[in-house]
Amino acid sequence: MVDNAPDVCFLPRDMRYLASGNADFTSNRFMVPAFGITGSHRMNGILIASGGPIKQEFSTAASNILDVAPTLLYLYGQGIPEDMDGRVLTEMIEDDFIRSNPIRRSSDESDTECEAADISPEESDEIIERLKALGYVG
Repeated sequence: MVDNAPDVCFLPRDMRYLASGNADFTSNRFMVPAFGITGSHRMNGILIASGGPIKQEFSTAASNILDVAPTLLYLYGQGIPEDMDGRVLTEMIEDDFIRSNPIRRSSDESDTECEAADISPEESDEIIERLKALGYVG
């Protein structure tokens, strides 16, 4: 996965400035003010969880957004791929549940495969068009 990572990443200290990306042709500057830009990411977020094996009170102060995917896989009874970043947020899960459901790592692709959806060619075309409209497909 590291092979696909960018060579240089910019993280402005206070997020008041953004690096211009390939699609941003609003300026000839390398960094532009973030004023008025919506939908930009920040380093802090909110995690809300309740029900099932989730504790009534817990703190995820030491968590990272990378921990969400492994935690969800674990809660759904799936193995966590060996090459997946992040960890299971055990501090938010009841101890009894963790004892009876050990965390499994998986290097077997069949453990993380999903069944192919049975969709018609028309439905497939509609999905592709929606992805194009969102900018995911060129």
